[in-house]
Amino acid sequence: MPLSPDTLFYLRPVVHTPDLLERRLSRGCDENDGLRDYLMGQTSFPEAFASQEARDHARGHINGYIEFVQTTWAEAQAAGFDPSGIAVGPALGEDGFDVIAPMVVSAAVRKMQGTGDTRNIGGTIRHPARASITISRVQYEIELGGDSEAQVLAMPIYAEPSDPSQISETALWLQRAFAVWVDAWRNAGKIVWLDAARVRAGRRNPRQRGGQRP
Repeated sequence: MPLSPDTLFYLRPVVHTPDLLERRLSRGCDENDGLRDYLMGQTSFPEAFASQEARDHARGHINGYIEFVQTTWAEAQAAGFDPSGIAVGPALGEDGFDVIAPMVVSAAVRKMQGTGDTRNIGGTIRHPARASITISRVQYEIELGGDSEAQVLAMPIYAEPSDPSQISETALWLQRAFAVWVDAWRNAGKIVWLDAARVRAGRRNPRQRGGQRP
């Protein structure tokens, strides 16, 4: 059975502009325009954790302008989010990843399969189909090409990670996850829910490409 989103614990990012920053932004210059564009580009999303302790550990300011605050799945739903839009809080290998990430990937692929502009007459994914999944505050853009291989582009949202290899390993995990789903759809003709064991047993050498936000 798939994990229920309302059993998880959530944060969401909010933008703070203190009075001093507001006065700074009111003075036009190239540097301030760049900062304003950065702040305007920040969007809120529900970030899920498997335990209250993990959520509380990740709560708080991550820089001078962005703070992660507590929220609930009910609030996220009221804001228009569905399970495919949940950000995975824990990184690959951390507690909770193996239950949250498969749920989000399953929901994302179900949404891709069920969206009119990416579906052919037989109900299967017409290529290319795309999804966006955030894991440990890194955004991964996934494109499922005509050969059914998932291409993954990684873009840190807030800052460069301290361990770039973590991004590469997570991108590889996503490629395997999408490959497992496509294989299951082809073989069984039905939507399946992923789990960590199914991903680990999937294809081991999908192609990969990486990238960074310009």
